[in-house]
Amino acid sequence: MSKKPSAGGKIQWTKMFRKLSPYTIRKGFRYMKHYGPKEFWIRLHERFEPEEVPYGPWYAAYVPDEETLEKQRKHKFNYAPLISIAVPAYQTPVEFLKQMIESLIVQTYSNWEAIVIDNHSTDDTVSIVKSYGDSRIQCYLIHNEGVIAKSRNYGITFAKGDYVCFLDSDDWWKENKLNTCLLYCNLNEEVFIYHQFELYREEQRGLHSNKSQYRELPNSNRVRNLLCNGNTIGTSSVCLSRSILTRYQFNESPLLAGVEDFDLWIRILNNDTVKTFFIDQALGFYYVGNTFSASAKQLTKLRFLIAQYIGCFDKAIRREIIKSWYFQKAVYHYVNFKFPEAIKFFLISATSKSKKIRCISIQAIVKSNFLRIYNILK
Repeated sequence: MSKKPSAGGKIQWTKMFRKLSPYTIRKGFRYMKHYGPKEFWIRLHERFEPEEVPYGPWYAAYVPDEETLEKQRKHKFNYAPLISIAVPAYQTPVEFLKQMIESLIVQTYSNWEAIVIDNHSTDDTVSIVKSYGDSRIQCYLIHNEGVIAKSRNYGITFAKGDYVCFLDSDDWWKENKLNTCLLYCNLNEEVFIYHQFELYREEQRGLHSNKSQYRELPNSNRVRNLLCNGNTIGTSSVCLSRSILTRYQFNESPLLAGVEDFDLWIRILNNDTVKTFFIDQALGFYYVGNTFSASAKQLTKLRFLIAQYIGCFDKAIRREIIKSWYFQKAVYHYVNFKFPEAIKFFLISATSKSKKIRCISIQAIVKSNFLRIYNILK
């Protein structure tokens, strides 16, 4: 993990020189004049760094063996703070709930407390939590009226730790999650830590075939990068200083239900005194279900959220933020087989300055046209 712009790798100079032309040189100077040398350097790395490491080698490089895990269990930290874990729950399938709890119990770092906030489930959630007989796991009840932000905020009020982590009841962590996060904790500064996840679907249980696409945020313009690239911070990956949460909490407005985490990250990361750390290791498993999670209603809420902050930026940045929203709208139409609508929005997002959004948009346009023609001919 690194906080430098070059974290993704060294620039491929040969590739860059092949792309040089009077037009690209003028374009580069315009970008540097507008955004400054630091942002230009970050952009250069994004454009010309080597391709991502394939999933297999990336995964193998970060899987701790049993010997490493045992060393972590025996290791004594000079600074060993209590870590509080807020877990909202409601009607969680038994298998998922048990897997989540057991992933906490086997953590190689043992100084933690889990606060399970149950929204009066009618199943056996409470009895299952209590059946483990672990005094570190406490269960509280709430009527959150369908607003998960209320459950998380309620859990925070019971937190006694110096640091707070969030974990959804259908996700779970690897044994070294807390131990790894603790390496970045410092009593003298406020920290915001997040990491990669392995994504899994219900039919793929045990076959963890891909990782999340979370990326490190540059130290400068963190909010701008979040808004331009979408929410690249998974809630169940976050570990942060509890002192931050005395000033910022999840917004409980129904207008932001479903994007309340994105809203909180924006407000926290707008504070330059909070130090951000990104760990490029999959320290947990994130359940994505069998369908695309965004709905038309959630896209409307995302638009409402963006509207709260977009006025803080100049015209060029506002265009990029809008393209990011169009990209998510295009994806929604694409997974719902509405290819004409998807193509319309992908054509807009394909002009984004984000390499990831641009590449996915172009690929999706080609696939959408092919599927559209196929549906007409069949």
